[in-house]
Amino acid sequence: MFGLSIDELVSISTILSGLTALFALIVAFIVFIGERRMGQRQLILPLWDYLIEVNEIDITNPILVDVIKTVNTLELIGICYLKAIVDKKIIESTFMDQFVHHYEQINKCPEMDFGADVKKTGREVLKENPSAIKLYYKFKQK
Repeated sequence: MFGLSIDELVSISTILSGLTALFALIVAFIVFIGERRMGQRQLILPLWDYLIEVNEIDITNPILVDVIKTVNTLELIGICYLKAIVDKKIIESTFMDQFVHHYEQINKCPEMDFGADVKKTGREVLKENPSAIKLYYKFKQK
């Protein structure tokens, strides 16, 4: 056929098989990236639910439950951002201003009584949440 030997036909078919496998691999990778991005974007809704339940903090008389809830929410958003669990651009565009606002409120809180002779300022509470701190400084640079 076409004046090609059996060995040449086998070589051509091997090359074509390899190219087909490479093409399939590329398509699978593109699909994987698309599904990963979609999965990351779907996680934004639970984060949104946490953030809308956060109350404003009266820095002159902070309510401990609200402070803890806010700090936990900030830490969760920080973890999701830093570990790329949720699309970083979505977090930046959706949460950046609120995140910075709540972080700065907590940071200004005076000493609070956590019970069992434990008292901490808002700054001390934030220091226990490294992901929130890192994300705050990333946001402040932007």
